[in-house]
Order: sequence, then structure tokens, then C-alpha cells
Amino acid sequence: MNFQVPNYILFSSITLVIILLISLGFWQIERNDWKQNLILEKNTNLLLEPLNTSTINEIDKKSFDYRRISIEGKWDFSHPFFLGNKVKKNNLGEEIVIPFLLANNNGVILVNRGWYPVFERQKVIDKLKENQSETLEGLIRVTKYTGKQTSNGVWTAFDRESMGKKLPYEVEEWVVFEGKAENNYKNSSAYPIQGWAIYTSTTPHIEYALTWFGLALVLLIATIARFVKNQRPKNSILSQQSD
Repeated sequence: MNFQVPNYILFSSITLVIILLISLGFWQIERNDWKQNLILEKNTNLLLEPLNTSTINEIDKKSFDYRRISIEGKWDFSHPFFLGNKVKKNNLGEEIVIPFLLANNNGVILVNRGWYPVFERQKVIDKLKENQSETLEGLIRVTKYTGKQTSNGVWTAFDRESMGKKLPYEVEEWVVFEGKAENNYKNSSAYPIQGWAIYTSTTPHIEYALTWFGLALVLLIATIARFVKNQRPKNSILSQQSD
């Protein structure tokens, strides 16, 4: 005995699947619109004047993300942090994070001061100590990185909150990446390599949307073809009976 799914159940199920696929396509388009607006917002912030001592306390910290900063203070080299397993130029390296104490006791910022090969650590520390600028220039990030300190003392991520617990003072709820846009350092051989990237998205939302729409179209065409094929024998039998 062959069991056959009733046509109304089959077509209802296929219709629901097609609706789901189309919905996923439109969801990806909405995600793309949201992401493009976010990119515009972040990169618009880059065009604004860098925050400084006189303006940093006048602006809502929620709008700090992707703002440039140029501010005075001093470095605390007695509490360095090291971010491990950072690959650049096909070389395994790490990044160094140094607290920056703002002038007039206005707070402390954790600053990512750049990348270097692991074996260059001490040279980089000595170089940074020798060239201690009292002005910090870089990019603010208001985001949360989750990481931990490993048994060899390096950290798996720039975890501001966890790092702050290791310090004798409180740190700001945002961090800074020292330097300028990364394209200024592409050919640099001097360590540490500093900088930050223009905000962008690598998620191909439009391609995903087209994929979902394409699957819905293929399923629709296959369903119509099956329906037409099943109707032809019935029409042939009716034609023979009428003769």
C-alpha cells in the first residue's frame, strides 16, 4: 500500500517554505540597510574633530565610538598588558596595552599601542619608554571584548573590564587604539605597528538575500512543474473517456 500525501497538505507546506525563504531574503536586506547606516554613522564620527581635554567631558560617552582623540597625560609602564596570538604579515606576534593617565586626574584609559613580533617585546617596551609623548592620539572604541589572562601572562583579548581589575585605579569604560588609519602603516617595518581600520562590513547580506530569493524561485518553479505534470494524465484520461 502506497501512502500519498494529499495535494492540499503538500502545497500548503511548500507555500509555507516559500514564504519563509522570501522572509529570510527581506530580513537580509533589512540587515544590510541597518549595517550600511551603522557604517555611515561610525565613519561620519571619524570626520569630526578629535576629542581633547576641553571637549571630552562635554559629550555623551555613548557617542564616543569611532571618535578620534588627542589628549594629554602620561603613560604607566608599571602595568603593561600583552595580547597574544596576533598574526600580521604572516608573523606571529602580540599587541601591547599601556594605561594612560589623563592630566589633572581626569581618568585612566587603556590604550592598545600596537603590534610587534613576539621576540621584539623588550625592544618595543624600551622604544616606547624612550619616546614618551605626553599626547595620546588614536581612535576610541566603545565596545566589549571578552578575554582572559593565560598561564604565561598574555591575554586572549582586549578585555577592558578584566584588565581594569588588575590595576590600582579605575579605568574608563572605553578604550583607545593608538595611531592613525592603518593605510598609513601598510609598508611600515618599524615596531610597534599602530593604527586602526575604517569601519566596514564583510558580511555579504545582499548575496545572502539573493540566495534565499533564488531558492524560493526554484522551489516555486519545481512545484508548478510537478502540478502541471500531474494534471496531464488526468486530462488525457478525460479526453479518452469523452471519445
